[in-house]
Amino acid sequence: MMTGRTKTNLFQIRRHLRLLLLGSALLGCPGAFAVTKTQDLRFSIPSQSVAAALDDFARQSGWQFGYASAALGSTRTRAVSGLMPPEQALRTMLAGTGLELRMTGPRSVALVVPEIFAATVLEDGSGLLDPIVVVAKDGEAKAADAPYETPGSSTHISAEDIQRTPPTSVGDMLKTAPGVMPSGNRVGASMDVNIRGLQGQNRVNVMVDGTRQTNNSYRGYRGSRNEVYVDPDFVGGIDIAKGPAGGIGGVGAMGGVVNMRLLEASDIVREGESYTARIKTAIGNNTIAPNDAESTGIRNDGSEFFNGEAWMGNAVIATVKDDYELVAGFSRRKSGNYFAGSKGKSTFIDDRNPWVRPKEKNISPIGPGDEVFNTSQDITSFLAKGNYKWGDGHSLGLGYTFYNNKYGEFDETLLLFGANSARAKNYGGDAANLSSFDTPLGLLSMSIGTEFVLEQAREDDPATSGFFGVNPSGDRLLLSAFNQSKLDVTDWLTVAGGLRYDYYESEGKEDLADTLDKNGSRINPSGSLTVEPFEGFQLFGAYFEGWRPPSLRETASRQTDYLVPNPELDPELSRNFEFGLNALRDDIFFDGDKFRFKAVRFDNTYDDYIIRKRRPSDGLYSWDNIDKAEFRGYEFSAAYDAGYAFLEGTFTKYDHISYCDEVPANRPRCDFGVAGTDYGLMAIPPKYSGSVTAGVRLFEEALTFGGRAYFFGQRYGGYKTVAGAVNSPIYYDAKTVYDLFGSYKVDETFTVDIAVENVGDEYYLDPLSTGLVPSPGRTVRMGLTATF
Repeated sequence: MMTGRTKTNLFQIRRHLRLLLLGSALLGCPGAFAVTKTQDLRFSIPSQSVAAALDDFARQSGWQFGYASAALGSTRTRAVSGLMPPEQALRTMLAGTGLELRMTGPRSVALVVPEIFAATVLEDGSGLLDPIVVVAKDGEAKAADAPYETPGSSTHISAEDIQRTPPTSVGDMLKTAPGVMPSGNRVGASMDVNIRGLQGQNRVNVMVDGTRQTNNSYRGYRGSRNEVYVDPDFVGGIDIAKGPAGGIGGVGAMGGVVNMRLLEASDIVREGESYTARIKTAIGNNTIAPNDAESTGIRNDGSEFFNGEAWMGNAVIATVKDDYELVAGFSRRKSGNYFAGSKGKSTFIDDRNPWVRPKEKNISPIGPGDEVFNTSQDITSFLAKGNYKWGDGHSLGLGYTFYNNKYGEFDETLLLFGANSARAKNYGGDAANLSSFDTPLGLLSMSIGTEFVLEQAREDDPATSGFFGVNPSGDRLLLSAFNQSKLDVTDWLTVAGGLRYDYYESEGKEDLADTLDKNGSRINPSGSLTVEPFEGFQLFGAYFEGWRPPSLRETASRQTDYLVPNPELDPELSRNFEFGLNALRDDIFFDGDKFRFKAVRFDNTYDDYIIRKRRPSDGLYSWDNIDKAEFRGYEFSAAYDAGYAFLEGTFTKYDHISYCDEVPANRPRCDFGVAGTDYGLMAIPPKYSGSVTAGVRLFEEALTFGGRAYFFGQRYGGYKTVAGAVNSPIYYDAKTVYDLFGSYKVDETFTVDIAVENVGDEYYLDPLSTGLVPSPGRTVRMGLTATF
């Protein structure tokens, strides 16, 4: 897999700020430094709290700040917009706040309150300040806080979150994200993302470094699967936007956008240095080398010790200079088949089919403590990225990734529906411009952009599986232009709105060349209202519309005497309402502590929802639109960090899921039976799910240890087989799974890590399982990181 992207950024890349040792004598002599003439820079900073404004200023200018810890108060700054010298912009921004500037270097400044400064003048004329605080957040801190400042639903997963309990399957990275789950997480090496009940058919756009990475495969009676492959060792963070996205990445994806950011130089290079090398190694247990293909016996021993069948190692080197950044890495990861947990219930009373007498049945043919076939992986990956910066905040970035994995895959239906050879090529590009300017009503910020996506799919050998056209043959073009605007009416009221124009055209190829030729377009609006009654607390309401043209699998694939294409499908239309609150406060109980909280009520309706149905004329399957699908629920996320201890939690609960259609005409019906013949019933999430993570940091934060509880309920609506369904929903029981993690920083070079997944060795199936594949039992991993 190769990814590459070129992009232009209007703002300079934020630099890691270094703590300034501001001598008191220099503070007493503001003219001690001669200020050299600097070039004008373009600023776009709204009226906001002083701390937030200084953070934006530092990011856009590269300047550094020190200030007395009590100096900032609750005063709001003035908005600054346009091209001007940095010092002029800073003085304009702070006018009326009561703060004065004391230049301590060509690009560094101390902020003081004159009254406080005058009261602490020493006999020699110098001044004393409280301990100096560096205010600018690094990129990871801003990304972590962004969901708690956004009037809508978004989530950030950091590399630290991912590596606390290293993932056995790639979808494990999403365990702490509210409203987001991996579907079929144990059937192979890929990730298929479900956001609030939507998945598959490109409803969710999954990107790696901003580049679409989704491939599509056919899974027989389990439907199709959107597959994304990535090495978790190279993931630097994951950002998830739920629902229709008005900006880049949103064309054709009404369920949400997931962007996995690969490592950058700033993730590796230590503060105060220009280059750093990092080496990581780890070993694990609970795994065994796969048997030969001819072997059919299930093994249930060999998982207790570190037998050399689970290990990883990677090396990354990076450099950061004033005008460029480079990072390169190589990774190897290998694991055999894992063993299922040995504790807990392994049977259930199967009453799913109303026409069959209930009886006790195994949850899976793979029992407690057994080897789970086809879960081995052997990954080789390589990463290289560079970024060149010049002029007024411009940059050019290029990246290359290589991923190769020899892995076992579980065929959910035990039929070779997906054995055909097929080709898929995706092309895309985007451009956006950010601007802001003062208006009589307040500061107006605008994002204007465009993007395109071209998908090309071909069936190479339709005769391989005996089902003609299992994979699509056609082209689909998506074009989009968008505008997102935000108006800061007052310091407590913000109004935002946007319009997105989407266009598509689909064309059949090869055997379908004469049956598919369709296009369409739509303008999709969005808007939000945010009220901030006091700093750090927001109430918001938002409305978004999204539009998904039919995928190539829905319009350009067919199976002889089984599935008939429908070139007349209408696009799906989403109408999403959200209401919620954000809280982001520091220094609540102790100096330096941080509290974050987000609560959201979502009400999502998808008109003209596409499902697989039987045609009344001949009983063959085809794709068709139903009136709508509805998903409603709540999401919560919270975090508290006091430095020496931290606590994080997420929770999702659904209170309404339905599929509606008028069958027969003018007789509305809303229940799961409407979609009984569709694969989409596999995507119905559990009633509730969530996670709680807690830990402590001791010995000046050299030692960190803690634990995580991941829990979920049963499938929403139960497991009954509805009329028309070929397969019953896969049964999984409500479960809570506990993990432990810890790390010890031996010195500036070496760090030792340990993680225990599924401490209780529970036997269970994941929610949204598409195959009868148990999850891993107790797994211990130990690692060593060396940084030079």
